[in-house]
Amino acid sequence: MRQLILKDLYIQKPMAYLFPLFFLLIMFFNLVILGTEYFFIIAITFSAIWLSIYSNFGVTSSDTLQKRLMASLPVTRINVVQAKFVAALVWWGISFLFFTVIFVIIAIATPVSFHLPSGYMFLISISALYMAVSIFYPLYFIFSYQIAALSTIVLVMAAVFGIRFFASNLPDLEITVPIFTLLAIAISLFMASLSYLGTIKIFNNKDL
Repeated sequence: MRQLILKDLYIQKPMAYLFPLFFLLIMFFNLVILGTEYFFIIAITFSAIWLSIYSNFGVTSSDTLQKRLMASLPVTRINVVQAKFVAALVWWGISFLFFTVIFVIIAIATPVSFHLPSGYMFLISISALYMAVSIFYPLYFIFSYQIAALSTIVLVMAAVFGIRFFASNLPDLEITVPIFTLLAIAISLFMASLSYLGTIKIFNNKDL
């Protein structure tokens, strides 16, 4: 599995790293937002989702070739799927390190004061990442990268706007951060378990 994860790291396209730079532009134009704990978590989460998805990038022909290559490696298809799901956590770690370094540099070079996220926020971030990849990988192995990526992005954005809508329209509904974190973890574990088992079944039955 380690070799499969390293393969994803090695073949990641340089274009993928442009997405985190988008958040750097926001930092540059609005240092007030930069100092909030939510911006730090949002930047890490969306960058990790993007890097996880983009590591599978390919046009239709090369996409099929990549799947055939994975199936021909001296590993089982279960190992391939396992590596994909574990790699998501690696991409999260890379995103975390990237933004931590950037924030430290900016904190030293500017008068911006930072509010560090709590441990709950990091758990929510990882949970959100696995919800996203749980949507992506079954679609990726059934259809193609393009369909899976577009569907995942649309559903993730719909979920974000949905949460904001309910939060603003249900002010009497009080959910503490620990409870919200537990809900996020439970939902992500449920989705990841179903997605993992489903993806293995799909990939094993797929004729490449």
